Amino acid sequence: MLDIACHTALRNHLEQLRRSARGVVVCTTVTGKAFTANSLSQAIRQALYGMKEMPNDRSIHGLRYAAGSRMEEAGCTVAEIESVLGHSTFKMAMKYASQRIAARSAVEKMEGVRGA
Repeated sequence: MLDIACHTALRNHLEQLRRSARGVVVCTTVTGKAFTANSLSQAIRQALYGMKEMPNDRSIHGLRYAAGSRMEEAGCTVAEIESVLGHSTFKMAMKYASQRIAARSAVEKMEGVRGA
């Protein structure tokens, strides 16, 4: 059995699905069929398209990247981030963990120069 760490709210939701459903399919189309990897990516892009607060080119990979950044912001260690994202190298985990913080820092510095 595969054990993947996830937020308690998500785990509780998945447990409810498991108790109420016969299969292991979590994401289904409106017709009840299982998504393929490509069709799920396309559905996510379509759902997020035009949302003011979300880039139109958002992808499942991008959501994974954002999750790594959020974990870093929450104070998770690199080892913890690696374990959730499935990365085996420090370098790859740091890519996910540090980009958001670095971008925010750069904007704050730029705003500081303008304000001076």
